[in-house]
Amino acid sequence: LLLGQFLEQWLGVRHTPVVHRDYGTVLMKQGDFTRGAAQWERYLSRHPTARDAERVKAQLTEIRRAIASLN
Repeated sequence: LLLGQFLEQWLGVRHTPVVHRDYGTVLMKQGDFTRGAAQWERYLSRHPTARDAERVKAQLTEIRRAIASLN
């Protein structure tokens, strides 16, 4: 989680939309789907016309389904 702590501090300093997308991806790869999805949602809210917005939305839908199936 040291990497996660570093990235959270980095996000506090650098608020570009892409940072939220990339941090969300890191969290997803670490298995932290809830926090990863939250970062992707921030990315989309701050950059709704991004070239990859539709792909990220589709991935969010899949992740939400997976999270729901675990409950």
